[in-house]
Amino acid sequence: MILSSPRSSILLFLFLFLTISTVKGQTAPNGARESKVVFLPFSIEIQGPYDYLGDGLASILATRLASRAPIIALHKTSETRKLTHDLQSGRQQPVRDILKQQGADYLVLGSVAENREENTTRISVFVLGGENSQLRMFSRPIGDIGEAVQAVDSLAWDIAADVFSIPRPDTTASADTTKGRQDGLDGFETAHPERAFKEGIYQDTGSGLAGAKDFSLLMARKSRELDVDPADMDVADLDGDGTQEIVLATRQALHIYQYVDEHFSKKGVIDLADYIAIHAINIADLDGNGRREIYVSASNRTEPASAIIEWNGKQATIIRQNVPWYLRPSVDPTRKQILLGQKSGIDSPVGETIYELNYGPDNVLQPVQKISIPPGYTLFDFALVDLDQDGSQEIIGLDRGNKMHIFDRQGVELWKSGASYGASRNYYGTKSISSEMMFKIHTRIAARDMNGDGKPDLIIGRNRLTHVPYLKKMQYFEGSSIAGLSWKDGRMYTLWETGKLPGYTAGYQVVPAGDQAQDGRIRLYFSQSPESYPMFFFGSKACTIHMYEMGKKVTR
Repeated sequence: MILSSPRSSILLFLFLFLTISTVKGQTAPNGARESKVVFLPFSIEIQGPYDYLGDGLASILATRLASRAPIIALHKTSETRKLTHDLQSGRQQPVRDILKQQGADYLVLGSVAENREENTTRISVFVLGGENSQLRMFSRPIGDIGEAVQAVDSLAWDIAADVFSIPRPDTTASADTTKGRQDGLDGFETAHPERAFKEGIYQDTGSGLAGAKDFSLLMARKSRELDVDPADMDVADLDGDGTQEIVLATRQALHIYQYVDEHFSKKGVIDLADYIAIHAINIADLDGNGRREIYVSASNRTEPASAIIEWNGKQATIIRQNVPWYLRPSVDPTRKQILLGQKSGIDSPVGETIYELNYGPDNVLQPVQKISIPPGYTLFDFALVDLDQDGSQEIIGLDRGNKMHIFDRQGVELWKSGASYGASRNYYGTKSISSEMMFKIHTRIAARDMNGDGKPDLIIGRNRLTHVPYLKKMQYFEGSSIAGLSWKDGRMYTLWETGKLPGYTAGYQVVPAGDQAQDGRIRLYFSQSPESYPMFFFGSKACTIHMYEMGKKVTR
């Protein structure tokens, strides 16, 4: 890495000072509203007295972009400085509040940092927001700090072209235009969704399966874009009519769909109290009446406020609400279905002990016995599954770093994954609690025999969680997939995995493929959201339900 002399640094400072001006966006074509863009100071992570570049480069980027794209640039204000401080501290709710107050459509972050692998200095700009709440990265290397202004000017053209569809006049500019396709982001800038599809109409999905040695994708369908922000999803026949219901949970409601005759159709909505926040749903028949219940695990600030609901095909019956337990169905070693629960802690939204629950006097849920699992795992971090069908359940656990562990019932570790699984944007608590009290919740660990060997296999999500390099607490998802795993010879191996999709997968489930279940076909349902942020930035209300029908390959 080559840095400039003190003299060139002073000249650069004077140039920066002279180029900082009041920023006004140009008139948008066709009278469209100009986008409000908040620019934060660049993070300067190179050696030397270059901290002054933080505000200067942000101002230059704001000025250049505003002269080329229909934006109103907001920068160098007390609010933007507070935004930077809150982001560095991991306090995301105040960030959302300020962005909402300013009516911001985009948030722009920049950095100047050493890239030791390339032995260069690299200027990077992250643009968050837009119609699909995307995160895009733009980057250029520089050999000397004196090249910073030229690099920022070129990056402004990249952003104008890719984000605001303003073509760069010189198409022969530098070939090193990463433009959001660097560091694993290639393929994750999706086109605008086709909003013309009416509900009930599908289109083929383009992802398919990747690395499925013994499975074939027989059919793939997806719904139109739905105007909901998904938290979780489960699939089961709720009313006993032989048709699977798809239950899509938002933070305060359950949306019920069916996939029939190659159409997705909406059957109803179950609204819950506006003071709760749903973080997980599971479907099971635990009361033995032949009709499956929806177990809604939810929070009211830092306390559990769960619900148990039935659906008869037309309307819902709330069996229990404001249950002071987080809830999740499971099975015991005899394959009997049981209900697990966990309370909040003294100074935390989640406690340390997990119990099996049963109905006591006055039909109140009461703990029956403690569930023995390794320390550090909460209710949605593990599953009890007899992987080898020897009569003793294994514990499948997901740790805070999203690695999968397999333990025996004595807590002895049998295997640990190298890949990451189960990353989620869900958490115990509501938006009003501080980030220090947030406990993330993993996506479900589902179990079903998919390869026909009589042993349960696992279905697990793989949201690729990463972070903005110079803001370690600011995370986003770099795409997602879902994997089917099988236990053999003391380790997990992949039966199949969906191709990587952009955005985030909120929920998924595998069920038999209706009347075709006798030949081993299965259907994977999952909900995909374009929202790539695990928390609150520019929260989009959109998702798509996918259906993949799969079967074992026939060998001849």
